[in-house]
Amino acid sequence: MKKIIFLTITIFTLFLFGCSGVNQGGRQVQGPELPKVTKAEEAKFDIYIDGTASMSGYVNFPNETVYAESVKGIERVITGTWKKDSIKYIKFGDAFTPLDRNGFLKFNQPDFYNQADTSLQNVVNKFADDSVSILITDLFQTNQDIDSLLIAIKSKCFSKDKALAIIGMRSQFNGTIYDVGKNLDSFSYASGTGKESYRPFYFLVVGNESDVRSFVLAYKKFNSSIQPRVCMLSKNLGVNNTLETDKIHTLTGKDNPMAEINTLLANNSGIKQYRLKDKPSRVNLFLLAHDVLNFPGDKMAINVEKVERWSTGAAASGGFFDKLMNKNKNTNGSFEVIKADKFFTGKIVSSGLSSEAENVGLELMVDPVAIKHSQGKYRVKFAIVPDKEEYLHNINVFKDWDFDDTNISGGNLEKYGNKTLRINRFVNLVGNMSYELLQPGFNDLYVYFEAV
Repeated sequence: MKKIIFLTITIFTLFLFGCSGVNQGGRQVQGPELPKVTKAEEAKFDIYIDGTASMSGYVNFPNETVYAESVKGIERVITGTWKKDSIKYIKFGDAFTPLDRNGFLKFNQPDFYNQADTSLQNVVNKFADDSVSILITDLFQTNQDIDSLLIAIKSKCFSKDKALAIIGMRSQFNGTIYDVGKNLDSFSYASGTGKESYRPFYFLVVGNESDVRSFVLAYKKFNSSIQPRVCMLSKNLGVNNTLETDKIHTLTGKDNPMAEINTLLANNSGIKQYRLKDKPSRVNLFLLAHDVLNFPGDKMAINVEKVERWSTGAAASGGFFDKLMNKNKNTNGSFEVIKADKFFTGKIVSSGLSSEAENVGLELMVDPVAIKHSQGKYRVKFAIVPDKEEYLHNINVFKDWDFDDTNISGGNLEKYGNKTLRINRFVNLVGNMSYELLQPGFNDLYVYFEAV
């Protein structure tokens, strides 16, 4: 008898509360499928280190340099960030030489750098699809073939929706700089005691976006005293994006503000839901995005990817328990794309980046005329995308480290030892390519509506 009573209570409890998700009493609808942005539990890393003679100047000191400490930091960051990891070490120059860990640790000795030629595009073409590749270089190469390097980056990175991070730092230097300009000139350079005289070097990090972003964030924290500069090129400008109610810029009755509800999705969905009125209405929100590595700028636009309407299928026949759990009511529904131009519009009213968290103020307007005042449940998927010119300007964090051919023609190359040849051009070209192929933005944003 007790078992019967317990079973009865259980059944009616399920009947009353149902499952948290898709359909309670036919009101709730399907939630969005958001991409996973967390780093993998396990990661493989391939570390490629430039073994040419021009790199020896970074370690030609009796004491450890910024360069040496920074390279050692790669291992420490990997082992401290991922539960499981595997690391391969490869020296490159005239050839590719696999190294064991002991062999790699000899990078802190000048005679480690005994290679003559550097072709960075050949290195990038070696990058494995299932690994995070880290290329350590001064970005000087023998043939100065930037176009071939860009083709390799496109093939191994952007065409496969992978991310590229360029991490730049400056270190003490005492040696010879080779392959400068069309004539492949060389000159001796010794940095002074001031950090402004230190010579730049770079890590090019390519891999799945979540792993690249995790590495960069951890590396910045590890090397915070050096303050590495980062150019992050990826599809997502930030992760874990949420839309919150703007409680500062409140709307008045004349603005016809939208009424917020929580009946279309589970209460803890975190997705904004509104009831539509019979005339155009507005809402002020702000986007909070995390782990943003480059400020996208103030000039951004709202890009509506699709407007969808909830459509219910025929009720499925079922037994007693199906009926009890309400599985015969609208559970076969799905969202279908509809044409509804100007249904959802908006503008950016503010933007700011603080401690790798981006806050974007939005003013959104919904016009029921675009759906012909039809009752139903709707959702909009949209993105916030940066202006291209401003985006390219903001990702180029190495502007003051640049010199070009016009400087070379004037002679006196020694004064450019603390700079990198054509780094501006390289960042602009690779940034432009990433903008066109990846279409970076704050993506996968949803708002739900019920038109009654």
